[in-house]
Amino acid sequence: MSPEYVRPYVQSAEERRSSRRGDRGGGDTPTMRFVGLKSQEQLDMQTLHRSRDRLVGERTALISQLRAILLERGIVAPQGKRKLEQFLTVLMDEQCGAGLSPRMITLVADARAQWGELDQRIAAFDTEFIRWTKENEDARRLASHPGRRPEQSPRR
Repeated sequence: MSPEYVRPYVQSAEERRSSRRGDRGGGDTPTMRFVGLKSQEQLDMQTLHRSRDRLVGERTALISQLRAILLERGIVAPQGKRKLEQFLTVLMDEQCGAGLSPRMITLVADARAQWGELDQRIAAFDTEFIRWTKENEDARRLASHPGRRPEQSPRR
């Protein structure tokens, strides 16, 4: 049953008593629409999207943590994934972690490595979405809609 139709059927004690008498029917409303079961392919794609979203969330948290760690040490890092990546390249690779302790240099390097791994895993999901879009007629039709480039993944 679609969620917007569930609320009318949540019953109080009084309504349950009248329902036992047959005064009110549950699923016999003519306007009632039922949600069909998802196919295995639809469930797989839904899981793929959720997994990718989880990885993007992990990457965002890692980036925020990196910026906070640097800020605690008086280093203001720019917002945005690409700008921070460029900033860390300069700070860690060209300036050898100037202003950071050896322990912090190691921790920031570890966080950068995790970030790279997350980027690779997210890119693998994106590749899977692109492959699936090319194979699926409905997805191809959606991708051909104005405002969406075919190389874009179906979800962010």
